[in-house]
Amino acid sequence: MLKLDNVRNHEMKVVKDVPPNAVDIEKIFPGVTAPERKVLFAWGNIIYNPGDISIPAQLLAHEAVHSLQHAKRADGPDGWWYWYLKDPVFRISQELEAHRVEFEEFSEHNNRNFRKGYLKDCAKRLGGPLYGNIITWQFAKKLITMEEDCVELRKAFRFGTKGETDHDGAPGLLS
Repeated sequence: MLKLDNVRNHEMKVVKDVPPNAVDIEKIFPGVTAPERKVLFAWGNIIYNPGDISIPAQLLAHEAVHSLQHAKRADGPDGWWYWYLKDPVFRISQELEAHRVEFEEFSEHNNRNFRKGYLKDCAKRLGGPLYGNIITWQFAKKLITMEEDCVELRKAFRFGTKGETDHDGAPGLLS
């Protein structure tokens, strides 16, 4: 599981445009690449920012996690995005890792009251329509803050038992 220290010095370029796979993304999440939605997309070391929003440090950290996830795969961002759009369990596992680092970055610079509110916002996003309403926001909140790597997620989806492999042939992300 990636941590904030893994992404601190990871450089990314920001481009005001839709990502190269916008058509495929739109098939699964209609309207999400529209500028007014203010959604960011990572492709390799590029952040696509169609809404030209100001990107706070915690979202830069979130997108850097996705960039590193792409880099770990033999099939790069193409393969990552293929599975991200096809498999909700893969999607939530990747987003959970990114949301954890995002919250870690936010927590370093904010007091407990701000952290509490941001955690709820972060969990509502992770458990909401942007990622396919796969889990509840309450469950997302628990997953973002738990120490163990994806134990609860594995139980919830009955996925990732020892011996299974992930979409790239590596041991399962959730095992």
